Amino acid sequence: MLNQLKKKGVLKATIFEIIVAFICSSLIIGLFFFIFYSPIKETFQIIDIVSEKSNKKVLKDVKLNLETKNLESYPEYGTKYATLSIPSVNIEQPVYYGDDNETLKYGVGQYIASYFPGEGGSILYMGHNTSNMLRNLPNVSLGDEIIVTTNYGTYHYTIEDTKIIKDTELDKVPIKREGEVLMIYTCYPTTTVVYTPYRFVVYASLKK
Repeated sequence: MLNQLKKKGVLKATIFEIIVAFICSSLIIGLFFFIFYSPIKETFQIIDIVSEKSNKKVLKDVKLNLETKNLESYPEYGTKYATLSIPSVNIEQPVYYGDDNETLKYGVGQYIASYFPGEGGSILYMGHNTSNMLRNLPNVSLGDEIIVTTNYGTYHYTIEDTKIIKDTELDKVPIKREGEVLMIYTCYPTTTVVYTPYRFVVYASLKK
């Protein structure tokens, strides 16, 4: 009888030790992730970005004919060909030729039926409303400068108007041959993480 009691006591002690060890291990693991979650997440994000960008197409030579204001050769779809900078709201993004969801993962995309900087027509850019993309776009002011740097020249634009439109109002972002106007839009409000039918649009004219 005494031996049985001893065995039960040992068994209870063993179970208690296992439970305590499990709780301690869980607390240690939880504390580890609480402390190191952000650095680990940022590291993997950097790895993903480097991996994604390394898979993008390499830009071929793009040249602008100054007499005809036409590009003599155009970038391939999905190729980065410029950098968009709006210093007043701390926006600086690569610009890719293309506007599908895959291309917009990497930066600002260009509507393929619009003109290129320097061609003298309407240019239409778009980008996501995330914090690392165009979330600050609605904070611009009239008169702010937009700079588009390409491998064939740098172009400066002045913001002259802003609008909030519906995604179906295509007439509010018209593509015209005469008059170089840069239009940039993103989803609005920019703080939303769900689908919204509204777009915030910036209209900027080329500086003479």
